[in-house]
Amino acid sequence: MGFFSANCRACGHPLLSRAATTEGVNGWMRFGVVVFGNGEVHDGEYDGYGRLDGHDVHDGYLYEGSVYHEDCWKALGKPMDFVGKSDDADDQGWFFDDGDHDMASPLHDEAARLSLAPVGQKKVAEITSRRRAEHEAAHEFEKKVDAARSDKCPRCGWDNGFVVEKDGRLMVRCPNRECNELRELPAYKQALLRELFSANPDQHGPWDDDEINHEKKKERCA
Repeated sequence: MGFFSANCRACGHPLLSRAATTEGVNGWMRFGVVVFGNGEVHDGEYDGYGRLDGHDVHDGYLYEGSVYHEDCWKALGKPMDFVGKSDDADDQGWFFDDGDHDMASPLHDEAARLSLAPVGQKKVAEITSRRRAEHEAAHEFEKKVDAARSDKCPRCGWDNGFVVEKDGRLMVRCPNRECNELRELPAYKQALLRELFSANPDQHGPWDDDEINHEKKKERCA
C-alpha cells in the first residue's frame, strides 16, 4: 500500500509523515490525534501508512475517525467527542508542492489558531480546490491535444501518441513499444497544436523524443 493520509478537522491540512515535513515549517503536522465513534482515542507520530507511533489506527482506516494534528487538537481545547469522519487527503500526504502545507503551529501563532475551524465543522482546504482545478485544466488540455492530433498510427492502429518536435516540426511518436512509429503531422495540425501549447504554458508541451523513443532507449542500454 502506498502513502495515504486524512485531513485535520481543524486546519484542513493532512497528517504528514516525518519524510514529508520540514522542521521549523510544518514538522508539527506529523503528530496526530484521532477520536473514533466508539470512544477510542489514538495519538502519536504519523508514519504515512495509517500508523501512529507504529501502531495501526483502526485497521489502517485513519479517516474513519475525527483526525486532528496534535497541536490543532490542543488549540481547540482537546475535544474528546467524535464529530464525524475526516476527509481522505487528495494528495495522500505525500504528493504535494512546496508550500502547500506550510503553516505555523496554532499553539505558537495566533493567526493560525484563529484560522482553525470550530469543532465538528469541516474546513475545505484551499489547496484541495486548487488541485482539483489544476487536474481538470490538465484533463481538458489533453482532450484538446488529442482532438488536434486525432489520427491513428498507420502502422499499428493505436489512436494516441506523444507529440514531439523534430527538426522544427511537430510529429507524433507511437507509444506502442512494438511499433514506435514516428509519423508526420499535416501543417494545419502542427499550427493548431502550437497554438494550444502557446496558450497553455503551464501544461506539458511537446515531449522530448529521446525520452520516449524506445529505439533510442535500447541504443543507450546496449
